[in-house]
Amino acid sequence: MSNLILSIITFLLTVLTEFLFSIYQGLPSTIPFQNYIGLFIALFLFSFIKGYWLRLAGLTMILVLSFFQMMHIQFYSMPVYPNAIYLFFTESSEIFYTLKENLHFFFIPIILIIPSVLIIWIGHKRLPKLKSSIWVSSIFIFYLVFNPIRTYMTGNTWGRQPSGQEFMGMNLYLSISYFSGRILPYKMLGGEKQKSFKPQVKFTKTKSFDGNIILVLGESLSANHLSLLGYNVNTTPYLLTLKENPNFYYTKAISSGVSTDVAVAMFMNSTYGLRGSEDVIKGKNCLFNLAKDSGFKTYFFSSQSEQQLRYISNSICTKKIDYYKSLDLINPSIDNPNKADDRITIREIPKTFDEESKQFLVLHQRGSHSPYALRYSDPYFSLTKDKKKNRVIHYDNSVLEFDKFMQELITLVQSYNTPTIVLYLSDHGEGLGEEGVWGHAALKKPSIEIPFLIYTHNTELKTPPTLPKIPTQFNISLYISKLLGHDPTPHYHEFPKNFQILGNDIDGFSGYLDVKMNDTGEYTIHKKDI
Repeated sequence: MSNLILSIITFLLTVLTEFLFSIYQGLPSTIPFQNYIGLFIALFLFSFIKGYWLRLAGLTMILVLSFFQMMHIQFYSMPVYPNAIYLFFTESSEIFYTLKENLHFFFIPIILIIPSVLIIWIGHKRLPKLKSSIWVSSIFIFYLVFNPIRTYMTGNTWGRQPSGQEFMGMNLYLSISYFSGRILPYKMLGGEKQKSFKPQVKFTKTKSFDGNIILVLGESLSANHLSLLGYNVNTTPYLLTLKENPNFYYTKAISSGVSTDVAVAMFMNSTYGLRGSEDVIKGKNCLFNLAKDSGFKTYFFSSQSEQQLRYISNSICTKKIDYYKSLDLINPSIDNPNKADDRITIREIPKTFDEESKQFLVLHQRGSHSPYALRYSDPYFSLTKDKKKNRVIHYDNSVLEFDKFMQELITLVQSYNTPTIVLYLSDHGEGLGEEGVWGHAALKKPSIEIPFLIYTHNTELKTPPTLPKIPTQFNISLYISKLLGHDPTPHYHEFPKNFQILGNDIDGFSGYLDVKMNDTGEYTIHKKDI
């Protein structure tokens, strides 16, 4: 009975601190119910650990780790990435000096965690007849070392980026596991000599775009399946009507990664290349941060659920977003998030867009993500008896749905009086059999080629300033930063000399591509392993 009481006390305090900190941050808790069940089972099991101090460590591990996670979130506005642990050791003197000058940031973590740990310690000391087992002690020790060893032995990526659906302490444990099993061995084996050409971006405050900015972040849309860009199936009939419009600009572009969490984090933080988390952690170049600094009101509306956003939300500086809505808030009744209509985000655009200027809104789509058959309502292109062909046809139907989205959005913008600029780009491409690629995980051209579109309304900004013939997401991010009132160095018209496209790891542990632009404006890629 004493073990159960101690477990309940620890569980309630852990959940309460998580809940109170979420309220203080002004962000909703998105931890699923099954994680609460898992936490309670783990705490109940750990209450049987043999050994006074080891049992106390097992019970309070998540709480104590939450303390350090809270401190990091307070200062950097995002949880600890694995690479941040490496930076903690390599730049310890600078970090401690910074902490010394900013102790007020840590008042909330202290008043939430310290009393909770003391209550658990007192309960642990006074509750009679706590049962214990040496086997449970062994299980706890195994639990601590299993993930780092598995990551080292198999390359498992669990913990490579914090999840928006985990307890803060669990996120830090997973980050520590990934650091111990992947980053630390790599550094010790001389991997720090790996060349990285991360950009040193500097901004000069300048006049921002005199109007509203709508950025549409697409999902899995391949530049090679838009008739606007030469595809032989008419997947974009509406956009084709804008082809000669002086207010419309379109081109093929290159992503910064072949997975959503990497590409979005890089793009939203104006960076690229190996050890990308170093820039994402700082968040100083985050587009929402730049927008707020220039006096823009900020919005983020997504047709993806919080579960689907769990690896994205931590890298877009959500504290700088005035109005944040995922699918769970926009349409909580939907039974399958994969069926969500992207156009619901357009209907969230506030009426103030036609009354005020300087509003920065990001519409985030589910787009053409698999399963493709769920990404459109009415089929336009007919299916066949060939399963492979049908896969492409399903995808093409989803692209036509994107065309309808853009038509509805641009039609709405055309009804505004306020100067408005609409930008669209996808997170990464998608292979539909080209070069033997299906999906977007492969480090090949079909995974990295994306469309980039601009439509301007009621403004003298007819076409964008000169971009490279094939711009990168980095170029586009710098261009948007200029619109937001921050003139970048390097300039957005310069193709990066050493552009690197990452696999599904933000620090490059899943390989990367070196990209070079030749004299004719075309690019070549060379795959690298790390």
